[in-house]
Amino acid sequence: MSQGTDSVLRKYLSAALVLGALHVSPAFASSDMDCYGGDSTNLRHDHYDVCASVPFLSPANDSRLNLQWLLIDRGRLQGRLGKPSLDAASVAPPVPFAWSDWQVFPPGTPPAPAASGTAADADSDGSDADSYAVGEGSRCRHAADGAKAFQDALGTAKDLPADEASLLTASRNAMVADCQGTSTTALWTFPDQVHTPVGRQYAAYIAGANAFYAGAFDQAEQVFDVLSDSPDPWLRETALYMIGRTELNHGMAGAFDQWGSLDRSKLDADEVKGAGESFDDYLKDYPHGRYAASARGLLRRVYWLEQDQAQLAEAYDRAFAGAETPASNVELAQLVLEVDNKLLIAADLDRIKSPSLLAAIDLMRMRPIPGSSASDDDKNTHLSLAQLQAQKDRFASEPDLYGYLLAAFHFYVDKHPQQVLELLPATSSSLDYLAFSRQTLRGFALEDSGHAEQAQQLWRQLLPLARQPLQHEQLELALAMNQERAGQVDQVFAAGSPVQNEAIRIILLEQDASPELLRRQIKAPESSPKLRDAALYTLLYKELTRARYQDFQADLALLPAQPSEALKPFAAPGDKGDEGYACPSLRDVAATLQQQPGDGRALNCLAELVRLHGVNDGQSGTPADGELGHGPSAFPGATYARMNSYLSVLTNKAAERPAKAYALYRVIHCYAPSGYNDCGGKDVPKDARKVMFQALKTEYADSPWAQKLKYYW
Repeated sequence: MSQGTDSVLRKYLSAALVLGALHVSPAFASSDMDCYGGDSTNLRHDHYDVCASVPFLSPANDSRLNLQWLLIDRGRLQGRLGKPSLDAASVAPPVPFAWSDWQVFPPGTPPAPAASGTAADADSDGSDADSYAVGEGSRCRHAADGAKAFQDALGTAKDLPADEASLLTASRNAMVADCQGTSTTALWTFPDQVHTPVGRQYAAYIAGANAFYAGAFDQAEQVFDVLSDSPDPWLRETALYMIGRTELNHGMAGAFDQWGSLDRSKLDADEVKGAGESFDDYLKDYPHGRYAASARGLLRRVYWLEQDQAQLAEAYDRAFAGAETPASNVELAQLVLEVDNKLLIAADLDRIKSPSLLAAIDLMRMRPIPGSSASDDDKNTHLSLAQLQAQKDRFASEPDLYGYLLAAFHFYVDKHPQQVLELLPATSSSLDYLAFSRQTLRGFALEDSGHAEQAQQLWRQLLPLARQPLQHEQLELALAMNQERAGQVDQVFAAGSPVQNEAIRIILLEQDASPELLRRQIKAPESSPKLRDAALYTLLYKELTRARYQDFQADLALLPAQPSEALKPFAAPGDKGDEGYACPSLRDVAATLQQQPGDGRALNCLAELVRLHGVNDGQSGTPADGELGHGPSAFPGATYARMNSYLSVLTNKAAERPAKAYALYRVIHCYAPSGYNDCGGKDVPKDARKVMFQALKTEYADSPWAQKLKYYW
């Protein structure tokens, strides 16, 4: 380089290296925003995160998941973690988990293959199409089922001649239900050959059904009103049910747009109210009737349309408790999805009396308000301590749940761990999800109040009691994180350690382990191939990038005869890569750097290892506070960033011309094409990159990289 150019660059790069030594940004930091169930190992989130769900009652959980924990405690649901959405190379503990991977199903039954916590909401009639929870749905969707029920009723009707039954069956089957705007009234005619009183009533029912499906609700209601006094049991019950259904559809007509959004100004409040009264009349006369489940589901819709949250919450609570038979028109798992859409999101705290629903709402309102900051007067959440304390009487039947909510408030909102310890019991003989939640929060509070050893004892005591899905997995993670923060990573790998999860162990090896621990795990017969490879990769990578060159050369002997794909670069003889820059083997690179720490080609080739082969997540930077791997590392040295290698080459007066030319080329390419540094280390401003670009094009114009480079991004 010319003296002027060299002076400008040297002045900048010297400062960059000093600053880079003080602050090293992670190389190849992940920017993946997809949810793989392993994006976080933080058990203490207080903000909503479907990718970091936990098996205890937490503000971070989806409200539907918190409800499911309570329903599992009641014996109303079972759950399991489905196949996580992880690729083969991923290293993620099972907890926290992705909400989409969680499955719930009725007790004693295996989950359906497509079952999922995020399944589509169900319609009030039990259909899984045209979601009930977000819109009206179609009154026609069970027209075919109605025809079958009608035919069965004809078979048991008293004093109905067989020929009339046949005519009525054919007439009902000829009725076309079209709810897309085409009237069906003209497509059906009254059968003149039906003369008996009961036959004429069944024919009248067809006329009422035809009017209902055509949207002629006044006409339909008149027919069903008359038939509700019929001596025929099926007609009387069905007509009474259909009165409410007709009034409800009449009241909702035109109130939903094509996207399912409700315009309440277009509701007919009188018709909706009448529907509620009619369904109440039906359930009074037929509490276990053939339409009882549907009537209860439609009553929930009435309460929602009337914005009667008190009755809506009570209806959900009865269904959750199984207090009615049949309890619900939809499966319980679907009901959880419905309550989330219909009640929890816009609930009025003062109108909700149900402890389980109130708990789900309270936990949601403990989440920080976006853009707010923590304060003593809890203004950073939608729930205040005074509001929570005012709910005490509503939790009279669930004192443990209320005590947990108070403790959760003190832990997540006002950050007073000592009050958590005063509220929660020291021991538990069994662990349903509520008890597990209480013990989990107690353990966190012990750690935060300076009693980490007691917390560790608690995690160990709870492990034998963990029976429900994901409890044991969470306790392993909590114990491992406790030991990590205490500088006891070796204990995780000691004989008899309860922490056996491979992903947890790999993260600790990659982030915190000493060279000695890594070597022990590489040689341990019980180590799995994946764990052994992770330990060996970590050992060799950190030794090479943290200037432990002699150890690196010695530990190359630990490589197996047939190394895995990740380990192959350490055994490779060297080549010219994809840019034509010739590099020797990494053994030779280490030998050179041991003798000449500033050698230009060796530093560039060290950077080529990362550029060409990437870097395992465990080597790309320290995880955030609260994540596994954030503890103190026992491996000497700082995280490597290849930008530092390039800058070292450029500030080394003795570096050869090809090495400097390639380092200039690579520094500029660190910003291609986004304009952001993907090489880690100190940022190089655009004006400095311009100087480098000009130097490459003029001082090193004869190099192949000067000829290839067209921009400086």
